[in-house]
Amino acid sequence: MRNVPKVVLYIPIVSVIFISACDRKPLKHKESGTVSSVMMKQTTLPKPVVNVYIENSGSMDGYVKGQTDFKNAVYNYLSEIKISGITDTLNLNYINSKIITQNSNIGDFIQKLNPTSFKAKGGGRGTSDISNVIKMILDESTNNSLSVLVSDCLFSPGKGIDADEYLVNQQIGIKTNWATALKSKNLAVTIFQLSSQFQGYYFNREDKPTMIKAQRPYYIWIIGRTEYLEQLRSRVPDSRLKGSGALNTFTAFPESNNINYHILPNSGTFDRDHGSKYVIKNIRKENKGKYIDKFTFGIGVDMSTIKLLLGDNYLLDSKNYILSLNSQDCSDYSIEIKTVKAKNDTHSLKFSTDRNPNGRIVLSLDRKVPDWVYSSTDDNGLNVEKAINKTYGLKYLIEGVHEAYIALNYKYYTTMTITVK
Repeated sequence: MRNVPKVVLYIPIVSVIFISACDRKPLKHKESGTVSSVMMKQTTLPKPVVNVYIENSGSMDGYVKGQTDFKNAVYNYLSEIKISGITDTLNLNYINSKIITQNSNIGDFIQKLNPTSFKAKGGGRGTSDISNVIKMILDESTNNSLSVLVSDCLFSPGKGIDADEYLVNQQIGIKTNWATALKSKNLAVTIFQLSSQFQGYYFNREDKPTMIKAQRPYYIWIIGRTEYLEQLRSRVPDSRLKGSGALNTFTAFPESNNINYHILPNSGTFDRDHGSKYVIKNIRKENKGKYIDKFTFGIGVDMSTIKLLLGDNYLLDSKNYILSLNSQDCSDYSIEIKTVKAKNDTHSLKFSTDRNPNGRIVLSLDRKVPDWVYSSTDDNGLNVEKAINKTYGLKYLIEGVHEAYIALNYKYYTTMTITVK
């Protein structure tokens, strides 16, 4: 926003939820199969009010000059939301130093997206305080609303300001505001990174203008309760984003415990504990085949819903998983995760180890900021031509959101616990 412009995973589809590994209370397991949580919540929750905020600071002018992918993507996405049936109320707004309410006609709203109308709508367009923009949206959010923010997410310290100190302060402000909202609201977020033609002035961190005509990144945020994000991304898949489509995605959401899993029969040499589907007894080493001289067991998991939020790129990355036995690291375990087509399972997880696994085994999907956030961050903010595909200060923004969940002890996206006796 500126003046102007050793664990090995083979995963199919994983659905996840959060809970800490060893320092938290165990999950309350449900013994029976469940209907998809998306379908269940669609019938029990009221339709959300959708509030749309297009950031119209000067740095956004270059995205709305002429017919651009930015306009096409925003117009199509808002139209998809409207016709999806997820909401009966869609409110349109501009936002900079204040929220500027518009009429509810999407076509008319998009046709007026141009530098002249941006300027005419008023507000503080000279510099952008992202932390304050997010705070305004969070203040307007409720447990029965979804907020859509469209912005270039550029920080603008301004001339004569210590840029490093400014970015750190913005990150702290974002973390504080987000954590405060989390205490009273079920608050999840998906951030899409997209790209569009940009023709106009780009102002660097010292307010020095550069005229550019190039592809530049911008972002669409979806903010609201977890169930509403699940519904929206189910009814309006990410593939419906026009133009460049979603180049990258970051999602964060608070703890949930509706994951269903169970010990798979015939997944190793052991006895079943018929009193619990999370306990096995008398495990022995295999005496033939691929896993000879290893202890093995498997679990079946229904992780369909959270795939909508995190996506396979995150779920297939082995670096995102942590395994522990009796609260100790288990780097000597191997895990194979595969997609299955079973009545109540979407995945099977096969564990193997040379070490006797007796005890409490916890598999956690870690909460991390994805690598693309750092590769998309311009750390300098002085020469846009050397960082044409990057966003100044982006990591401070997303780390601020990420750290809010960590601060409230939402350390993992999901945890599965198995006891070996």
